[in-house]
Amino acid sequence: MNETYLGLAADGNIESIDVFASWLDPRDARRTEKSRERFELLWHDRAQGVRVQPLSDDAMSRVREAGAEDWEVLVDEVIAEASVRAKSSGARSSLRDHQVQALASWELNNRRGLVEHATGSGKTYTAINAIRAALEDGGNALVVVPSALLLGQWQRELGEGLRDLEPKLLLAGDGHEDWRRQELLRPWSAPGGSGARIILATMQTACTDGFRNRLYPHDRLLFVADEAHRLGSLKARSLLTISAGWRLGLSATPRRAGDAEGTSAILDYFGGILKPAYSLADAIRDRVLTPYTYHPHTAPLTGPEQAEYEDITRRIRRESARNATDFGDIESNERLRRLAIARARILKQASAKVDLARRVLVDHWQDGQRWIVYCDSIQQVQQVRAALSGAGIPSLEYHSEMDGSREATLVELELNGGVLVSVRCLDEGVDLPAVSHALILASSRNPREFIQRRGRILRRHPGKIYARLHDAVTTPSVEKSEHASSPNFRRRDADRLLAGELGRVLDFAGGAANPQAMTEVERICIEHGVQVVANHVADGAEGIESEDYDDE
Repeated sequence: MNETYLGLAADGNIESIDVFASWLDPRDARRTEKSRERFELLWHDRAQGVRVQPLSDDAMSRVREAGAEDWEVLVDEVIAEASVRAKSSGARSSLRDHQVQALASWELNNRRGLVEHATGSGKTYTAINAIRAALEDGGNALVVVPSALLLGQWQRELGEGLRDLEPKLLLAGDGHEDWRRQELLRPWSAPGGSGARIILATMQTACTDGFRNRLYPHDRLLFVADEAHRLGSLKARSLLTISAGWRLGLSATPRRAGDAEGTSAILDYFGGILKPAYSLADAIRDRVLTPYTYHPHTAPLTGPEQAEYEDITRRIRRESARNATDFGDIESNERLRRLAIARARILKQASAKVDLARRVLVDHWQDGQRWIVYCDSIQQVQQVRAALSGAGIPSLEYHSEMDGSREATLVELELNGGVLVSVRCLDEGVDLPAVSHALILASSRNPREFIQRRGRILRRHPGKIYARLHDAVTTPSVEKSEHASSPNFRRRDADRLLAGELGRVLDFAGGAANPQAMTEVERICIEHGVQVVANHVADGAEGIESEDYDDE
């Protein structure tokens, strides 16, 4: 028997063993005797063509010392993975290896932990199988999602994925008020009772005292948080007081940018991040996601925009110096946080991006394609749509204040194709597998935002061999600013602007299928005097959480 990790693990080699019983059949008795004789010859170094060399006492001691703990862990992992596969046998489709490993790790961690899997790699289905395990063990589940759109999506997924269990579903939020009017929340969350019960709530509703105070805390309540990184915000942190024996958080990026306190609160509540993580590169390698090509385009700041950026930068430095605040942890300084967001908005709303969007679509748009253009504000959405209309390219809009049905708009895009000009409300959890092209104008430095936007177009779909990602990279103006009193001003200005963009740009280019993407990034940086350093994110980049402060 191959007693190595690759021999035993579910994602290892295809291994098997044969077992013969000497007392059942004369032929099996002969096979057993031959196996015993073969082993004796090997053990005593008498087998032809094989040399058996004993280990020294020192070597044997080191092997035992290094391997004993790993062996026990390996056995636990193998047993847990086998158990997960057995319990999911009634599911609608088989689990992928990374999902099995996540659920096995969750079981070994007393059914607590955060799943850190790439956008589009099946986190929802992983959670549904965790809910299956809880329901089959006599428990019930509370699922919290960040939006009304995801409430409907999860309702459909739970109904389909757990159809054989026929679970009863109680909705809370987005107009669903029976939990409050009929006082259903406590009996639905209490242990015991008949049938499988699941509570599905929006985060906004679940955060209220009226919701949390009606929950029945117990050891067999499973709390599932979709986009769990949001629970670290000041508005949502009250959810981390829910007393549930079993806990599962889902997020492609569970660590909150610029918020060490919020991150620590999430990790402590859920019991850490489950290993192994499953990155976007892993998902593309396994063909869980579609490979993509990356095409950066420069969008220079105008003179006034650059001057305003420099002014806010000076104010940030003064505020940091006055309060001795590290920019990497600005959650405690509201004024500094507001300044950082204001400075990031200058880059996101650079006026050159509107014409860039028109040029990219004129050059690359083809009838029947499905595009998403990510904007920073409703005003920018309107400007981009007007520019596209002037170029003869029709478009759809998608934001929180739009007229008509947002869901119907997504159905229109899915069925007939088109260009969808959107604000950030499409970032989390929305499934649009047919979309194959994206143009990012709202170029956030928060890793979560740009990871989600890239992942939105990488979901697999029939006929989609590659996805195409176009990116607006904000660069300093070619004209000299009135503040450029020294000959090195342009170089320093470029460092400050481009280095902040560099983390996102290098990440996109590094994961792309077209090698020339990295060459183009290097060209942009060399042209503007910025040294290319792999995985570099500049000190002072606006990598901060902003969902509590955005209108969208």
